[in-house]
Amino acid sequence: MACFCFGKKGKFFPRINKCILCCGLDFETSIKVCTIIMTVLSIISAYGSMKAINSYFSVLIYIIVSISLIFLTIGLYKNKVSYMNQFIYVFLVYLIILTIAVVGIIGIYIYFVLNYGKIYDYIERAYNFLAESADTEQSSLIVTVGIYIAVFVIYYILQIYYYIVTGSYIQRVKEELKDGEYNRKIEENNL
Repeated sequence: MACFCFGKKGKFFPRINKCILCCGLDFETSIKVCTIIMTVLSIISAYGSMKAINSYFSVLIYIIVSISLIFLTIGLYKNKVSYMNQFIYVFLVYLIILTIAVVGIIGIYIYFVLNYGKIYDYIERAYNFLAESADTEQSSLIVTVGIYIAVFVIYYILQIYYYIVTGSYIQRVKEELKDGEYNRKIEENNL
């Protein structure tokens, strides 16, 4: 299913023949459908960041990724390598930023879980209004936050897989275009 081609010049992605994100579709159609889904999710994330978080940095990131995905979609349908190629760099930067966020969120969660009792005791002593709250609220909050983080990490892993599969597809399109040009030059010289 996958063959790593790191030894050859310009080969950075494994050779993948099937995308498991859209089961039942051929590879090319699967990439196109996944790209449209990722574009919609990116636009929704930009809107959600604007409304909920009000962070200009995250809104800017999602807008840039959305524009990159729109260009990728156009490139996929019109077979324009220049439109597809930019995706590799833009989405890589996005994944690096997302990796930093994932590591930070997991680190904060681990710190929170390890020190929740101390934090809770401090708040209870400082404000003295949490004395009646049960331990179930503590564990419920920890489980809820854990579930949110697990969903976020799964989404992150799916984005990494999407990046690898799409990069593999773009690399294959480049090779096919290069082979087509080479064959055309050979035919022109033989005539």
